[in-house]
Formats: sequence, structure tokens, C-alpha cells
Amino acid sequence: MACSDKKNPLQRSGTTQAQRVLNGQKKGYVNIDERRIADWITFTSSFSRYIKYTGADGSKSDWSAFFNNDISAILGAVAIQDADAYRLNVKERFLILQDDANKDDTDLLKATFGSLFAILLTVSKALDDYIISLPEEIQLRTTIQNLIPARLRNSLDRLLKYYKAGLGLGLLTEDEIPGWTVFNYPVKSAATIISSGLSGIWIGTADPNWAAYYAGIDADPSVYGTSTTLYDQLNHAVNHNLFAGIFDQYLLAFARIVQDAEQQLVQTLEAHDDHKPHYALFLAFLKLFRTSQDSINELTSRHLDFYYNDVLQLTPRPAVADNVAIICNPEKNTIQAKVEQGRELNAGKDATGKDLVYKTLREIIVNQVTIGKKKTIYADRIADGALNALYIARCCHGKCIYAK
Repeated sequence: MACSDKKNPLQRSGTTQAQRVLNGQKKGYVNIDERRIADWITFTSSFSRYIKYTGADGSKSDWSAFFNNDISAILGAVAIQDADAYRLNVKERFLILQDDANKDDTDLLKATFGSLFAILLTVSKALDDYIISLPEEIQLRTTIQNLIPARLRNSLDRLLKYYKAGLGLGLLTEDEIPGWTVFNYPVKSAATIISSGLSGIWIGTADPNWAAYYAGIDADPSVYGTSTTLYDQLNHAVNHNLFAGIFDQYLLAFARIVQDAEQQLVQTLEAHDDHKPHYALFLAFLKLFRTSQDSINELTSRHLDFYYNDVLQLTPRPAVADNVAIICNPEKNTIQAKVEQGRELNAGKDATGKDLVYKTLREIIVNQVTIGKKKTIYADRIADGALNALYIARCCHGKCIYAK
């Protein structure tokens, strides 16, 4: 009998009372206004297309040029991207292709499989455009330029090989996908992106000719298996490590780019001096607006304080000091040693980096006496309380063995 069959019901989780606070009681768990500066920047960029003005020559135009070209606007559009949403969208399509219930729905299978190629090629096109639009001094541009040859170039090459093979076998359709955007770009069909082409950084050769590069790619049907039925071929592909690994590589790059954009957006708000005057005023407003946001977001915590303190008249219990059990081992040639009461013991640092120091509660004498054997008794009782069996557990070389 293994120890795991008879667990001690009084085992502790090791968490403190402060760590067991309900999520709803934590400050900031739900905010009334959760929009970040990046959200406001992106909203304004989109909204500016609906505000019209008439130029001196009588021509009509919108305000998008005033709010889309600033470096903070570009970084904000990237910073609000949700890597989890990308992952879930891809996972949802993989599950459709793996579901036996869709085995006979040819149109759904082909459209879903085609959308997988469309999303990655749209991401590739978006990254191309960001390289062009970002100034050279912005680190995000360098990040993208480094990620493409390091992570994405080979993945895209393999993706195009599988895409060509899928087209040849009639496994996918080239449908537009309304409502699905990535990096603020509407997802286009793979054929649309391929026809427009990508930049030379994706090719990795001396001749950055996209048309010649794509024409030279050989179709690779290996991920589709040997079956001749549509469902089995697509199911084999999405369960193939080489095919699924392409999406993992893009997800890692996606998350890294979003993280870097968030960090660099903050830097451009505080230390970038090339903003146009009208956009600098807009950014100043957003920073001042944070004061109002922070104030209104405190309403939920103030409401909780009022409810628990004033309505229910609850008062928090005093803090209870932490305690630990220690094992003292004297040095080899020491017969015995005294550890006085109140002796400070260093236990490293806590999660915040502060020193953990414990004090002994009483004086003890440490000697060379050791425990030779440990045993414990477990009484296995049946429903009426009668003893069914008695087990004695003994520790042997670090493993617990039960014996009757």
C-alpha cells in the first residue's frame, strides 16, 4: 500500500490567511473604468476617421492623418493586442478540425483550414508594415527585425509548403473572414497576402524577389498523412507537431512584440520629444485623465470598506506572527550546544525581497542524539467504527512503506 492511499486529512496548504482573500475583496479586481492609455489612443485613431473637415481648397477629409501617424499611436495599436485572444482563435479552429461531428461538413473544414493560413500570413504582412512605419530609433522595430529571421522566417517557409500542398489536394478554400483583425489589420485570405507579397526580410536570400521566392517553394504534403478523406487529412495536419509548431512560434513572437510595445509606449509618453503639438496636448490630456480614472476606480474598494466596516461593523483581527519548526544539528565534533531563547535565525528573503528573521521561543540544548526510526499508526475503521485493519508505516530510505 502506498502512502498516497491514506493521506493525513489535516495537511496544511502552507498559505496564510492574507493569501486566502476572496478575489472580489481584492483592490482593483474589478475597475469601473479599465481602459488604459493604449486603449484611448487606439480608440481615438479609429474615431478620427469619422470626424470630417474642409480644407482651404474646399476638399473634404477626415482627422485620421492627425491621430494615426504619431509614434505613440503606432505603439498603442500594437500594445492593446491580446495574445490570448489570438491563441484562443487559433485553438478554436484546431478543435473544429479535430471534432468528429464536423467530419462530413466539407465546406466548414475547408474554410476553417484556409483561415489558419490566412491568420499567419496577415500577421506577417502586419509586421512588414510596422517595420516601415516605425522610426529606426524605436526598439520595437529592431525587435521585429530580429524576430523574423530568428523565429518566423523558417516557420513561414514551411507554412507556404503546406499551403501549396493543401491547394493541390483541394483541402482549403480562400474565403475572406469579416470581423477578425490582428494588429489592427483585417485578416485577409492567404491568396490575397501572397499576391501582394512580403518584404525581403522574410526570404533570407540575396535576391529579395517575392514572386520568384514563392514560385520556387516546393509543396510538402507530408503533414496530411496517407488517407484520402478530407477530414482525416486535415485532422492529421493539425495534430502534426511540425504544423502546430508554426503557430506556437508565431504566438511567442506575438506576445514578445506586444510586451515590448507596452514598455516602449510608456517611454514615448515620458521621454519622446518629436510629438506634433496637437498630439502632445492629446497625450497630456490622457495622462491627466488618469487621475479621474484612479479616483472613480477607488469607488468599489470604498464601497467594500463601508459595507464591512460601517454596515456590518466588522473589525479585522490582529496580525498573528508566523512560526516555523526548526531542526538543529550540531557540528561533527560538538557534543552539545546551547541555543538561547530569543536567538535570531535567518530564513532568507520573502517574496518582496525583505529578510525573514525568526526568534527562538525557548532555550534548547542541541546534542548528537538522532532519531533512529520513525513510525506512524493508521487505524482503518469500517462504518460502525470497528477496527478493520491496523497499518504501521515506517520510513525506509526516504520512502514510506505500509505494512499490516
